[in-house]
Amino acid sequence: MVFYHNVLIYFDQETKRQILDRIAKMSIIDGVIYLGGEVTVLGITDNVEFVLGQRGIYGLFDK
Repeated sequence: MVFYHNVLIYFDQETKRQILDRIAKMSIIDGVIYLGGEVTVLGITDNVEFVLGQRGIYGLFDK
């Protein structure tokens, strides 16, 4: 489980992708990352997937 509240908003898209990919590689199967509700990471990497109905919660996958 990773909590990343109000951190990614300060980085450009490429840096966000690198950070999320690294976290996904370190996570266990079906890991979860909690981001602030104002952050979206959709379309940045295939290693993060929105958890339906859960604002700011994403599943991590090392694809």
